[in-house]
Amino acid sequence: MPENIIDFTEADIIAAQTKLQREYCTHLLTDVTVCEQLTDILLRYKNDFCDLLILATVENGGVRPAGVINEIYSCFHHISRGLLVQDDDISLEKELESAWRHLRRATLDCYKIALRSFLEENVSLRETLNYLNIVEDFEKYVPDGLKLVTEINDISKRVHSCFMDAKRYESNGKFSEAIDKCNETLELAYELREKIQKITKNNSLLTKICGWFFSKMKLTAFVSNTYNCFCGRESEVQI
Repeated sequence: MPENIIDFTEADIIAAQTKLQREYCTHLLTDVTVCEQLTDILLRYKNDFCDLLILATVENGGVRPAGVINEIYSCFHHISRGLLVQDDDISLEKELESAWRHLRRATLDCYKIALRSFLEENVSLRETLNYLNIVEDFEKYVPDGLKLVTEINDISKRVHSCFMDAKRYESNGKFSEAIDKCNETLELAYELREKIQKITKNNSLLTKICGWFFSKMKLTAFVSNTYNCFCGRESEVQI
């Protein structure tokens, strides 16, 4: 082999590419605006998304949802491409915008998964509460329960309305507003759970309600749902 020809190994080529990428990335990070944008993305990921991912994973049987993981992969793929690839066709600004979009989608997906079982339970709960509000003798039999049932019904309706608002924002591409509405829905869901637990953890009130249920067992198909909501499924009425 002639002395003036250098035989580069694959490792040499990778090392040279890595050096160029490091220098390019370091140069971009001297821009304060770029650092602020990256910090905002990482803060949203660490402080908001990670906790939601735990909720969604629990709801998904302990398995991280594949769709959410794909969105997060795409988020950090855009960040790395914008910071490491020198190409006239690649804009760091556009790559960071795409990263934000994927992070917002991942956040929304986590909210929807975390709320899924609660929203399904909410349908049965609302049918039950609507029934309890119109029966003739429930207020006489459980006078201290009707006010609480009415409060639960009101919050349940707000949960549904708030979640529908979130879906409308998402369908219109307003991801930030959709995330805010999903967060509001989740907070209302916790409030609703606390209200339900006032019944399930009050032995005196629970005994009265269950006694009334059994006395009406032959009158309505709603009784089964009602009993499950308040007496038989305490551990399941949660998000």
